[in-house]
Amino acid sequence: MEQKYRQLSLSNLALTIGVILYALLFYYYGRENLYFGFAEVLGLISFPFLIQRTEGKLEYGYLIAAMVFAIGAFCSGSFSLFYATFVFGFYFLLSLGLGRLNVLPLVLLFLISPLVSHVTSMFSFPIRLQLSHWVAHVLSVAGIEIFSEGNLLILAGERFLVDQECVGLKMLITGLVITLVLLAYQERKYKYSTTAKQIFIVMTISFMFNILANFSRILVLVLFKIGPDHPLHEIVGVFCLLLYNLTPLVFLVRFFKPKVMEQELELPRLQSYKSRIIWIPILILCLSLAGHALNRDDGLISANVRSSILDSLDKEELDNKVIKYSNEDLLVYIKPPVSPIRGTHDPKFCWRGSGYALKLIKQTVFQGQAIYTGELVKGKDKLYTAWWYQDGKSITNSEWTWRTKGIFDSKSYALINISANSQNNLKQAIEDYFTELYGVE
Repeated sequence: MEQKYRQLSLSNLALTIGVILYALLFYYYGRENLYFGFAEVLGLISFPFLIQRTEGKLEYGYLIAAMVFAIGAFCSGSFSLFYATFVFGFYFLLSLGLGRLNVLPLVLLFLISPLVSHVTSMFSFPIRLQLSHWVAHVLSVAGIEIFSEGNLLILAGERFLVDQECVGLKMLITGLVITLVLLAYQERKYKYSTTAKQIFIVMTISFMFNILANFSRILVLVLFKIGPDHPLHEIVGVFCLLLYNLTPLVFLVRFFKPKVMEQELELPRLQSYKSRIIWIPILILCLSLAGHALNRDDGLISANVRSSILDSLDKEELDNKVIKYSNEDLLVYIKPPVSPIRGTHDPKFCWRGSGYALKLIKQTVFQGQAIYTGELVKGKDKLYTAWWYQDGKSITNSEWTWRTKGIFDSKSYALINISANSQNNLKQAIEDYFTELYGVE
């Protein structure tokens, strides 16, 4: 008996060390793609609270999923697949020590992932445009004179920008993380396990409530002219999140009829010391192979992204095969194509790293081509910028379009980002570019 307990103690120690090494290895390979905002930190703090053992045998599906995603990450160099490799492998290691676990912590790890942050930021722009339109319509119906242009609202001469912070990561992901905490509280209180279907329903409803909270926030901020520097700006956001999102969810989660765990749970009975630790080096190897492929060049080439307007500019080759052209009036970045399942050099992210805030984003049409334009603000400095994705004469400003065409039509879209010190210079540079590209006089 003493030998058995000794083996169990050594097994638990090995698993603890294995989990720590696995997490450190993930951070080593993925640190450049990780972002720790408020929602991410809140998720990490909440993670232990969400963990609860459930009925049933050890789920080896997590192990299989980790291996499959590791192969995919190794072949594609995709950080998203690398992250999925880590999550499933990490969850399997926790299951080895604790037994079969509930689904909530797994959902949380994916919710606070860089992929979800990127997708949320990417699709928050059309949501911002729609909310701006709704706010302008509601106030117009109420007899208030207001104008909207993209994500800019003008009321009595005051300009209000519906920025990413209004409908972005802060409120959306934070609201969803707190939703998972509410479900975890119900699980612990009533000793049940929430099903995947129930989680999906509650999260979908939470998302819709979040949109309502954002709409209410923008309406109040515009109506009472509360600018981003006003102390009430953040308070209004928190109040709307609590009133229109979290309060209804507190009552909603009580109506679900969960699967009650009828018997007392026991720690998993494992045959031997080796049966527990054998998976640790295997999962570490899988994560190492997936992480090693992250910086590998995918070799995609995009044709005909040059223009004669670049000939008069100074050329500089930067990291990751990004080419920079510049003079006193223009700054042009040509960023190479990436695989459709990998992240791209989105200006909404890249310019943040240089300290610029991207404002007044809107869709603009030049010679029949829809592109995005905006203003870059850094203190007193201001640049006017435009960007689109291009492969030859095929141009789009849609992430969905270039990714689907990359998968099904073998297209390889480079990102073109042109910035200028004045709107006229930017407009002229874009018109010259498209005139040469399409031969329009």
